[in-house]
Amino acid sequence: YTPKILDILKENNVKAAFFVTGPYVKEQADLVKRMVEEGHIVGNHTVNHPSLPTLSDEKVKEEIT
Repeated sequence: YTPKILDILKENNVKAAFFVTGPYVKEQADLVKRMVEEGHIVGNHTVNHPSLPTLSDEKVKEEIT
């Protein structure tokens, strides 16, 4: 559904923020590139989407770097 959302945003000249996980970036690289090329913000939503308060500081660092 993300391509359709991007189409609608583009048709209406609206920019958005997308927060994506590490696997999504790898699996949907062309789509993430499109997000950036069309002027959207792409943010880090961790690698595996864990509950960060349950992790050690070291594991949190691993998830966001």
